[in-house]
Amino acid sequence: MRETPVCRILGPLALSFLLILQASPTVGLDLYQAGRMAVPGSAPGFACGVAVADTLAYVAAGPRIWIVSVADSSMPFLVGSVSARDSAQDIAVADGFAYVADSDSGLTVVDVGDPASPAVLGWLDTPGVAGGVATDSAGHAYLADGQSGFRVIDVTDPYHPAEVGSLAMTSTTHPCLRGSEAILAEICGFPPHLRIVDTSDPAAPAVLGSYHLTMCSECCICAQGLAVSGNYAYVSIYESYFWVHGGQWIYSHRLGVVDITDPLAPREANRISTGEPGPVDVENGLALLCMANSRVNAIDVRLPGNLAIMGGVQVPGKLRDIQIAGDLAYVAAGSAGLVILKIGPLGLLVAGRVTKQDGSGLSGVTLRLSGDAAETVAAEMSGRYRFDELEPGAYTVTPSRTGYVFTPPARVYENLTGNDLAADFVGTRVYTIAGTVANGWGDPIAGVRVEITGATIGEDTTGADGVYRFEGLARGSYEITPRKHGWRFSPMSRVCGDLAADSLRQDFSGRWIGFGARKQVTASGDTGRVWVEPPPAGHVRISRTGQGAVRIEAVADREGTLEITVFSVTGQVLWRTDLSVQASRPSTAEWCCDDRTGCQVAPGIYFLRAEGAGLSCTRKIAITR
Repeated sequence: MRETPVCRILGPLALSFLLILQASPTVGLDLYQAGRMAVPGSAPGFACGVAVADTLAYVAAGPRIWIVSVADSSMPFLVGSVSARDSAQDIAVADGFAYVADSDSGLTVVDVGDPASPAVLGWLDTPGVAGGVATDSAGHAYLADGQSGFRVIDVTDPYHPAEVGSLAMTSTTHPCLRGSEAILAEICGFPPHLRIVDTSDPAAPAVLGSYHLTMCSECCICAQGLAVSGNYAYVSIYESYFWVHGGQWIYSHRLGVVDITDPLAPREANRISTGEPGPVDVENGLALLCMANSRVNAIDVRLPGNLAIMGGVQVPGKLRDIQIAGDLAYVAAGSAGLVILKIGPLGLLVAGRVTKQDGSGLSGVTLRLSGDAAETVAAEMSGRYRFDELEPGAYTVTPSRTGYVFTPPARVYENLTGNDLAADFVGTRVYTIAGTVANGWGDPIAGVRVEITGATIGEDTTGADGVYRFEGLARGSYEITPRKHGWRFSPMSRVCGDLAADSLRQDFSGRWIGFGARKQVTASGDTGRVWVEPPPAGHVRISRTGQGAVRIEAVADREGTLEITVFSVTGQVLWRTDLSVQASRPSTAEWCCDDRTGCQVAPGIYFLRAEGAGLSCTRKIAITR
């Protein structure tokens, strides 16, 4: 939460251009107008700055300073007011005193001990135009004094405030305090900076670190608002660039998040694209950003590196300042007076980042939420993802991307009752080795056991399509070896050295060689002789017919269809038929010793394979002329 409200932004709007990053999707947050106090007729003015303490809101309202009761947020009303010395732009309250950034009159100190009768006690004219103020507990006020820079004022004597130190810089937003540091954002510049100032010695404030709010040398930029929460500064930025070739201005508006953990080296942590922005405040992981179109947008900043717009509400008037206090937000809305917003609770959040093993972001990952709610999101380019507005319950988050495995494979929440902002995953690239095993004719060979050794050990068996496949392989070296009884393969194995990409054409050619030599017998016929191997104890017998054909007799254990195939020694399919068989009854088929084209085969060795109906066997046939 910032310690003081956002002041009216002074100076002309500057324009500049920067790459616009895509905002996260908008999700629901209950944000609505709870009450409003219009400009009172007895104390005309326009609300520029607001500070809240207990049940009172203190409003810098140009010519007046209002004290408003907000005990009932639905019915705020004016308790007292006092005239400003010039034009009150910002206000801070501490220990019964209000400290007012009073434009050309510098700093004005007001006694607000009696809210019904506030009174001006003292003032300090400054060289510039005071636009923002903050106070600490040590009796110092910190003033953003327009072009005259930053000033430290001793207010221990409220009747005689005195300057004790200063620092030259261009016009800035209001100062935000963090311990002995004051953080300021320069309103305009080429480029402007976020400055972190050491105030441990009020007489000698010094810049500790700076961050360029844009790296575009040809851009002009305007910081519209600033809030600090913990180790992060939130800067609303209006920027544009004149595109010479297109002859037009290109605009970039955003909320920038700057990591100020190390005040000597602040750096950008994230940004989210917005419309034209204005003042901003942050509390309890929620940023409320005032927009030029009189809308207040809610942005979830619980994870500064992973932002999401949660919704918004339209507010009357020109929005000049905002301060969050608990579940309410107070908006200084110019001529519309003081507007009070009610903030609903944020739902539970599960968020994290998907990275590669080297820590860089992994995009293209789909994350699926299952359980008491179902949702699917895609990781951003940085690898960040989030699931918002979850109710307590049981959930599982599972990442997926083709070609990757993840550690852990999933995150399981048996009873989610709080936020998990570090639900990270590490993706490891994995690869696929695949191929086809076929005979010399290109026909697939089923039932081939393909073994893989190396960085992974395993096996796969080809199906009817002859295809094998090994997935999820880490980078490394592998050897692939096919095996099937009665077959010889070329090559005998394939080596994939240092696998760093999918290898999908690791094919093999198979040739039938049979089960080894056995005693042969001869059958004579008119057209020559056929040498056949006598069958072992089994259910398939081969003999020669009187017409020179090969007779195949099969006896099966059960009824079914027997697929009979004749191969050459190279694995070429010559003949194939389906034979219907009955249980324990002989069935026969004949092969006329021709190939698929109807031509007689040459003398030589051939093989017959019978599969089906409980049978699986191979026979060797020798044909002579």
